[in-house]
Amino acid sequence: MVARGLYDAHCHLHEFGDDEVEVFVRRGYVILAVSDDMKSSLRTLELAKRYSSNIIPCLGIHPWNIEKEGPENLRKTVDLIYEAKPKCIGEVGLDRRFLPESLFERQVEMLRIFLEVSRSIEAVVNIHAVDAWREALRIISMAGVERAIFHWYNGPEDVLREIEDLGYMVSINAAIKIQEKHRRIAEKVSIDNMLIESDGPYNYRGLRLSPQMLKETISIIASIKGAEEEDIAAAVERNFRRYLGI
Repeated sequence: MVARGLYDAHCHLHEFGDDEVEVFVRRGYVILAVSDDMKSSLRTLELAKRYSSNIIPCLGIHPWNIEKEGPENLRKTVDLIYEAKPKCIGEVGLDRRFLPESLFERQVEMLRIFLEVSRSIEAVVNIHAVDAWREALRIISMAGVERAIFHWYNGPEDVLREIEDLGYMVSINAAIKIQEKHRRIAEKVSIDNMLIESDGPYNYRGLRLSPQMLKETISIIASIKGAEEEDIAAAVERNFRRYLGI
């Protein structure tokens, strides 16, 4: 039996060493493991096969890798997804903050390819949309995608309302410990549309994010919402299992 609240909706597990992965599994974490490119997609798949009860693979190409991967690896990654038929595709999306504007249309093209695949195999999409929340939501909804997770959401409140109205999810990151604007999102998001995530092992302002921060994340969210920790943990578990069909 997995302890409540130990459900990580967005983690780059492939970047952790085998010893750390073993610790996460032993402690009962269920991890939605995202990939960044073709190589990490293969590593993620391997980890999911090794720990099938704890790791759910997400395969895809991060928008930051749009130039590095190129058309050939995009095709290979899409072929791998069709072959493996994972429950989740990601991390995919758009980025207007860390990438030049000249690459934005290529990002859109790549995202649309992954959305078509996700709809074809009925997979969840794990979305990166920094400073492009509105555009990403529009493209995803127009593509007819039924399940999307907007990871580490920090966008406008009106877009948050649209995300919720469409039945999509928002994942609250462990960086809520030090990121004030994310605390405001945690306050506003409906408990029925909320997941939690680590985005580990990303280093945010000196904070090395990890699944092991999720218990504290639940505690912070409970405090912000004036709720019991057990109720937040139960909602996270319920939302995760329902959305991933487990």
